[in-house]
Amino acid sequence: MGRVQVHQFSVPTQNYQPNTLVISIIISCLLHVLGFTNGALKACCGGEGRYNVDPSVECGDASATVCHEPDTYVSWDGIHLTEAAYRIISKNLFSTPQFNSLCSTSTSGVGLFGSM
Repeated sequence: MGRVQVHQFSVPTQNYQPNTLVISIIISCLLHVLGFTNGALKACCGGEGRYNVDPSVECGDASATVCHEPDTYVSWDGIHLTEAAYRIISKNLFSTPQFNSLCSTSTSGVGLFGSM
């Protein structure tokens, strides 16, 4: 199996289509640049299972583990995103002119919800 090394990231290349590999590398780099040093799959809160997720352990249970730096995780519990991930999504989503034109808050009838 081949590997592609990008900075400190190592991505396996087996079974990847060329475009998928490029997208995977870009996502890995972006996650690190944005401060998500624990990747996208490992949960901050959960159990001892793969990726810190154990279906029999819910966050808040006495046996659940919680990370010390949730801002470095994308996933809170394997299902929901962390506040840090939602913060970046909302910051970028609502600062995008294309999105703002679709979801206009005006009452002029322009925008995605204007005709409802």
